[in-house]
Amino acid sequence: MNKEKDMENKNKKGSLADRIPHQVWLLISFAAAMALWTLLSVIPATSRAFPNVFKVLGSIKTMIDRGVLWKDISSSLISVISGYALGFVIALPVAILMAWYKPVRFVIEPWIQFIRNIPPLAYVPLIVLGCGFGLCPRAVFSSRPQAADHRHHHRLLPDYVRDHLSGRHQRG
Repeated sequence: MNKEKDMENKNKKGSLADRIPHQVWLLISFAAAMALWTLLSVIPATSRAFPNVFKVLGSIKTMIDRGVLWKDISSSLISVISGYALGFVIALPVAILMAWYKPVRFVIEPWIQFIRNIPPLAYVPLIVLGCGFGLCPRAVFSSRPQAADHRHHHRLLPDYVRDHLSGRHQRG
């Protein structure tokens, strides 16, 4: 009988890991990552890939003082958002047409399957040749639309929408 009560009390208390709040785990994780980064920055074999944490923080402060950090961040966000918007505007109608009309699906689907097997970085030279430099190639590169469902991260948006509109997602 005492063993059962001891087990109940132990289960109520939980393990040490269960009693530590989630925010503390986030701080521990961050501290561990910073310690690993610092360690890797002083080892000669890895120091080229991992610059010193304090130099990086100093550089970030310099960028803030010069007013370029937020400009750089906004430029990157504009590229990514415009790329995803371009991908969505192209992919959604294509996906709907593929779901509604089998001939459209039979013509377009082999190309989608072909394109998705090419690593995204392989497109970079072609995109630069076709679009030049600036916002356009960054947006085009970001426009390769991925499904929003985390369980199907390997699927392109046309596959995802087509399968949901046609009901194929329910059949396995």
